[in-house]
Order: sequence, then C-alpha cells, then structure tokens
Amino acid sequence: MKDIKCGLKTCKFNKGYGCTAKQISVSKNADCTTYVAKSGTRTSDFEAGTDFAKSNFSVDTAVGCQADCVFNKQGSCAAVGITVMSEDSSNAGCLTFLKK
Repeated sequence: MKDIKCGLKTCKFNKGYGCTAKQISVSKNADCTTYVAKSGTRTSDFEAGTDFAKSNFSVDTAVGCQADCVFNKQGSCAAVGITVMSEDSSNAGCLTFLKK
C-alpha cells in the first residue's frame, strides 16, 4: 500500500506525513504497533517548514491487520490507503478502521 498518511511526527518512519516503513502491523485494537519514537524529536508545538515538505520517497508498505475491520482480508489490509493518528501521543491508531 503506497498511501499511508501518518500524523505522528514523532515516529521514525514518518517522512512528510507519509510512512517509510516496509511493513506495518495493525493490532486487534486498530493500533499501529510498528510505531517507534525517533530520537531527537522536538517537544514543542512549533511547526517547522521541513515538516510540510513534499515527501520524496515511494514505499510499497505491506499492512498486516488483526483488527475486526471490513478491510481485514485474511490478516492483510485491503484498503486503498490508511491514515494513522494519535489523540494522546501514546498510541498510533488506524483511523481507517471500520468495524465489521
């Protein structure tokens, strides 16, 4: 899947709000368990211009899924794209999740 939007700027796989991981996993709770905090992350709310730069990569990420979701097809995500965000910065939730 090439269209993975990620709002977690603190994840080491996030580049220009896209995911550069080769493979991610979504848990039964619809959390992205591949999230890894990058070192040297800013802690302020100040936005930098590089955060909005157009991403310069093309990764075809395999998305494994264990959630009870309409897009879960035998353990793989069949959605065209997904969006990952966090409400409290402690977990990375798949916002594309639609309960069966």
